[in-house]
Order: sequence, then structure tokens, then C-alpha cells
Amino acid sequence: MGEERTFSGDAFGDPPAHLWPGYFWLINDKVDEEKLLGQLRDMYSHGARSVCLLPEPPEFRPRTMGTELDVPYLGEEYFKVVRRIVEECGRLGMNYWLYDEGGWPSGGACGQVYAMDPERHARKVVTYGEFCLGPGERHEVPEGVLCAATKEGGSWKIYLPGEVVEGPHKGARFRTFFVSDVSRRGEDAPYVDVLCPSAVRTFLMLTHERYRRHIGGSFGRTVRFTFTDEPAAPYTSYSLGQLTWTDDIAEEFRLRKGYDLIGWLPWLLEEPSDDEDPEVTKVRVDFYDVWSQLFVERYLIPIRDWCRANGLLSAGHFGGEDEPRYNADAGYGHILRAMRGLDVPGVDAIWRQLFPGARSHQFPKYASSVARQKGQPYVLTESFAVYGNGLTPAQMKWVTDQQYLRGASLMVVACYPYSTRDHLMPGERPHFSPANPLWKYMDVYHAYTARLGYLLTRGRAVCSTAVYYDVRSIWAGASRRKEAIKLHDLVADVLLRSQCDYDYVDDDVLSGREGKLVVGEMEYDTLIVPATKWMEEGALKGLAEFVRSGGRLVAVEGMPYADGGRVGLEDLLPEGVERVISAEPEDLPSFVEPVVVLDPPCPDVRATKRSWEGGSLYFLTNEGRDHLRLSVSFPERGDPALCDPEDGRIYSLGAERCGEGVRLELEVHPWGSALVAFGVEAEGPLRKFVPDGRRIPLGEGWKLRPLRRYVVGESDFEVTQLLSSPVPAKLGDWAEFLGGNFSGDAEYSVSFDCPPELSSLPAVLVLGDVRYACEVELNGERVGRRIWEPFSLDVSGKLRPGRNELKVVVTNTLANAILDPEVLKRWDKMDGPGWNIFYHKLARKFERDSLPSGLFGPVRVEFGSYG
Repeated sequence: MGEERTFSGDAFGDPPAHLWPGYFWLINDKVDEEKLLGQLRDMYSHGARSVCLLPEPPEFRPRTMGTELDVPYLGEEYFKVVRRIVEECGRLGMNYWLYDEGGWPSGGACGQVYAMDPERHARKVVTYGEFCLGPGERHEVPEGVLCAATKEGGSWKIYLPGEVVEGPHKGARFRTFFVSDVSRRGEDAPYVDVLCPSAVRTFLMLTHERYRRHIGGSFGRTVRFTFTDEPAAPYTSYSLGQLTWTDDIAEEFRLRKGYDLIGWLPWLLEEPSDDEDPEVTKVRVDFYDVWSQLFVERYLIPIRDWCRANGLLSAGHFGGEDEPRYNADAGYGHILRAMRGLDVPGVDAIWRQLFPGARSHQFPKYASSVARQKGQPYVLTESFAVYGNGLTPAQMKWVTDQQYLRGASLMVVACYPYSTRDHLMPGERPHFSPANPLWKYMDVYHAYTARLGYLLTRGRAVCSTAVYYDVRSIWAGASRRKEAIKLHDLVADVLLRSQCDYDYVDDDVLSGREGKLVVGEMEYDTLIVPATKWMEEGALKGLAEFVRSGGRLVAVEGMPYADGGRVGLEDLLPEGVERVISAEPEDLPSFVEPVVVLDPPCPDVRATKRSWEGGSLYFLTNEGRDHLRLSVSFPERGDPALCDPEDGRIYSLGAERCGEGVRLELEVHPWGSALVAFGVEAEGPLRKFVPDGRRIPLGEGWKLRPLRRYVVGESDFEVTQLLSSPVPAKLGDWAEFLGGNFSGDAEYSVSFDCPPELSSLPAVLVLGDVRYACEVELNGERVGRRIWEPFSLDVSGKLRPGRNELKVVVTNTLANAILDPEVLKRWDKMDGPGWNIFYHKLARKFERDSLPSGLFGPVRVEFGSYG
């Protein structure tokens, strides 16, 4: 990891390829090698220096998606194509992500693992059948079921195979519990039991080993990472009456917990309740604990070991990691435990799981906490799938900043479709490709994200506070789950809004620990523990040892207990419990040192810090819509510099010394960010424009003409160059002039006079509100492009005395063309795979938000000076 510890100004300007965003390249149609190579070069020319080829064979989701990849998945022709792509990536200097599945979820090789041994590899759950026995009726429990049970009142009576059940009195229920194969859901490729060692070995043989034979020479160079996507054990669902299972789980449960599982099945398949016997809750917690261990040991670790043996890092993410409840409701069981099973832990942000003004959540910290503790600089995010084609560059920046501040550093963007013909048009939007009007601007976003990733992989995170992740209360269910999640989210929100950084720890980390809380490369002097009764007893002992060694323990809304309240911290720490701080969530900033101090306080700002020998970096983001002017105090003694990820340059900043630190006056735009470094060499001072009040308003006299139009054709997206004359127009939504269904480029133009005495002064063109990207030309000279706020450009030296000609080409999103009523009417009539699927319906809902398009202003030229 040595290369990730040091800072280089040159590398900041032009980071290594793996730090540049790469696209999920959906290979969803008949393969044409030249078309593939052309698309790869198109991505590269737009600054996407990574790529993640995602094959979608016909057997992936034939009912809903109807993909038509025509080379057999994992066959010789398929690997011939992959090898050619990897060779071209090597020639271009691109990074190739090795995606390990045909579609998703990972683990089944698109049905081929199942086909190798359907009985052993089948995905299994325990379910039950229910019927009644009349008084005096007898029924022998058949072989092949796990058990049977009758329930009278609130108690279950268990019968094993071969035992006889007699018909009970009126009102009793009789259930038989058996294993059911749930590998096949409809016509999709059958999935497998990822808790089965044989299935995972077969998966590695069919996928990873074959990739090694065909492209192994590029491992560790062009190919650095594998990507496992949403692998999952069968999930427990009380509404469906199913329980996570694998063939030997009962045996493993007895080995690990010391008692029998089978006799508890009737209780485990009942909805948890607040008044249930605590022993039932304990069994449920133990059950989740066991199968989530098996998931890591039997799926994630074998893949990680294979990757390490072959010079690769295993990366990926899990479905539903954005919601704490999915520790119980999804197929990974324990998110921090699962993250530890990857070399590069990751998350995804899809269908607006993160979105400005709607949802900001801490879930990327689940991955980054594990990475920090491992000393691993990389954290993956797969972002933007099903955000829709109304997604704007400013929204992309907000979602990227939000995740990178919380620890992400590698970006895979969804999606670049190989084909958008016919039924593939609705697809997994947004489409990033020449079919997207904003594609020509994406190089700006790619460079910004790569440089941000470079900075945030330097050195180590600086963080001395840990927060306990109460996964066991989530497993326990009922109000125990709801209260744990509520407090989990509230603690995170309070800390982040106070610019306090932290990592997560759990029972696995705390159990068996003595003394200080050192986890890998991270050491924590403060541990925040939300109230719980279900901590593992060994973890509770670890808390007591932490307090004895001088650590600061903050108990939020109550002292922690283990195993349903059976053991309390005061039982283990009778003479030191007074050293434990009791606090409410809103009190937490009093006990945690913030990364920076803001004046005035601002809850929209988030902050994180990294350091390396001789230097440090602070990343601040504004998640709100206010334009902020802040006094920010940093605990540093050196000279500050601003690292600008948009242009890749470093500027020195003027600062005021204050006590033991440095105070800066920072301006942060809505949804903006700032990267302040110490101990780095600047190229020169930051030139800040200071307006003097003189300005030329440009509110009247505008003309408008469309230049390029993107439409939804009968069989594909179409782009048309337009030859039209400018017409008088007003600033604002261009729908009045171009129609509400216009997607593409339109040129605003205006002539204005500049007094001679102002023409040679420093000047800035302020465009105000632009929806959603623009390129500016003044007097025939290109000025520049902007894709997010501030929509302002330096025009010093470009103004003429007298008459000036300004042109602003504005580009909107593809949403207007897609939401054309005639298009929707046509699509709604279509039937069959690909049309009107869930992804389309959700994207369509989101796309409505971005329909207003054009140059809204107010537009003006401001004069002043550079300080």
C-alpha cells in the first residue's frame, strides 16, 4: 500500500487509471467486436479510464429484460471477446474491473453452478405446511421433514420424524417444517446456495479460474480488482414463511452455540414480538450470528483468498446495505462482518438511496470503517443505477461528494449500455453514452472524481471516535429492532452535522479485547454505545476493559447490557461504572472533538481528515442549498493550500493564526466542497475575484436557437443536427420556445455594449441558474464550460470596448425526450421483455424533476479585482 501513503502534486493532477470512474458496460446484445472497441475508446476519450464489463446473457432475466448477448456466457468465444477488450484497455492504459457474474447476484454463474449439481447446490429455505387434525386423529411425522409441531395457547410442542402426533383439542395448529428449493424464481437463471462450499468452489472454477487462464497475464496490472455483486444467502421472511438454510446449518449451529436448532424452528418462523420469551429472542440472534458467519467463511473468504493468490483484490457490495434493517431482511446478515470478507469493501447508491434534498445517510461508513481498520485505502461505490436520465451533473457531484466524504474512493458508474435498440431503450437508466446529451461534459465529472479519489487515498484517516453498531438488536426484531435503528441513525446524524468523524465497531471487534481499543491501523479513545440489551457478553467485557484502560465510553440513552439484559456493564465494572458518561444523542458533540470548528456553526457541512508524513488533508462538503461563507479553524500550524479537483491545481491560501491552529475564511457554494491541505507545495496563490459593484445586466435582448436534438425514435435514440435561425426569447424554461419534449443543445445569444473604461478590467460572467450544463463563447473566443455551481466564468481580457457578442450553449438531460407524451404512449402499448419494467417506472418518476431546462439567469458581467 506504499503508493497510497504519499502525496504528489503531479499525480493529483493526473491520477492513476484505477481512480478514474469506470462504467458498468452492459453487454446486452449481439456482439460486434469493432462496435465494442469503439465504445471502449469513446469512454476513454471522455475521461472514463476504468471500465467494468457486465455481461447480460439471455438466460439472465428473460421475462423482464430480454437481453440478447449472442456468445455463450463463459464459453470460448466469450473469453475471446473479453481478452480483446482487456488487451485494448492495456494499450490505452485503462483499468479493467473483473465482474464475476452474468447479470447479478453473483455466485451462480448465470445458472451454470446450479446445473453442475442441482440437488447439492440448490438455494434452500425452511418453510412449513399447516393443517388440522381432528380429535383422536393420529399422524406419523414422515421422514424427510425436519420436525412437526402443534401449538396450543402460546406454546409449541415438537415432534421429530417417526413420532406420532395425536389430534389435539379444538383451536390447536399443526405444522410440518421442511426444506424447500427456492433456486428458481420464474424463468430467471437459477441461483444457488452461497452457504454451500461445493457451490462456491464450482463458481470459482467456472468463473475466476477461466478468467485466469484467458487474461491472467493482465492480473495486477490492467486488472486489479474483482467485483462480486450482491451475493446473498436466502433471506428470512416471516410474511413468506421462510427461514435461511443450508444443508449442514443445524450441525454448525450445535457446534458453535452448543444446543439444538431444530426444536426452535416453529418459534424462528414466527414474527418477533415484544412479549416473546427472551430465550426465543436469544435463539433468533444466535441463528443470524451463525449463518452470517457461514456466509463470510464459505463465500467471501474463498473468493478473497483466490484473488490474493492471483495478484488481485476482491471488491464488491451487498444488496440492501443502505438500510440497517436489511441485516435481518436481506442475504448478508451482518454488514460489517460481510465487509471484512472483502479486500475492497463497497456499497451501491441506486434509485436515489442518496439524493440532495431527499436522503443523506451514513451507510458508506460501514464500508469505510472496515477499510480504515484494515489499512486499506480503497472503498468502492457503484452509483446512479435507476436514478433516471434526468440525473444532472450537479446531482452526480452531490452524491459523489456525499459518499467520498464518508470514505468511498473508487467509482463504478451505472450504466453505459452496449445497445439501446428497441426493448433495450427503457433499460437501466441513466444511459451514459452518445445517446445522452450530457455525455460530452462527463470528462469534467470524471476528472473531478478521480482527483478527489486520489486525495482521499493519501495517508491514513484521522479519527479517534468509534460508534457501536448494534446489529444484534436488529436481529432480535420487533421494537428492539426499530429502536436500535432509530438510535443508530440519530447518533450518526448528530455527529456528522457537528463535523465529528467516526468509525463503526461491533461485537466481533470488541469481543475478547483487552485494554485500549486498537482495531488494525485505527486507535479510538472514545467509544459511543447506543442503548442495547443484546450485546454479546464477550463484547460487553471488552467495553469494561476499555474503560479500565482509560478509554472514554459514552452510553447513549442508557447503559449497555448483554444477552437480553441478563448481564449489565455495572456487573462487570462495579468500581468504574461512574467513569461511563451517560448522554442523550444531542449531547454527543460535547464529547467528540470535531474535525474542524465552524463559525458560525453550520449543520449542512460535513468534514473528514487524512494525514501522511509531513502533510494533511481536510475535505469539507456543503450538503445544503445555502451559499456559505464560513470561518473555519483547523488544528494545524503549517501553511494551508486549496486543492482544486476540477482543474487539478493547488493554490496557496491566506490564513490567520489562532491559538494552536489556523483560521480560514471559506466560501462554499450550494452542494459545493473544499479540499484544504497542509504541507503540500502550491503552484501559486488563489486569485479570488472581488466585485466592486459595477456590472452590466444582461436580462434583455436574448435570442435562442436549437443546435442538436435527441429524440426517442421508433427503434433507438436518435441525434439530429439542426439548422435554424435564432428567435427572440426570454431567459427561463425554454419549453415556451422549443417545446417541453426538447432534449439537447440550444444556443442563447445576446449583444451588449461594454463601456471602454470597463473593457480592460478584471471581469466575471455570472450566468445564474443553468439547467444543466453550458459552454460559453464571447466574441468568437471559447471561454469555458460549467456543469455545476458556480455558473461563473472569468472573461477578463475577452471583452471589447463597445459591441460584444455572447453565446451560451445550454444542454439539458434526456428526460424531456423520454417523457414526451407520445413516447410514453408508444412505450406503454409495448409488451414483452424490456418494456415497462420496474426500473423504467421508477426512473420515469425521477425524471420529472429535471424537465425545466435552459438558461434561467440572472445573467450579468461583474467587474472588480483579483485579490
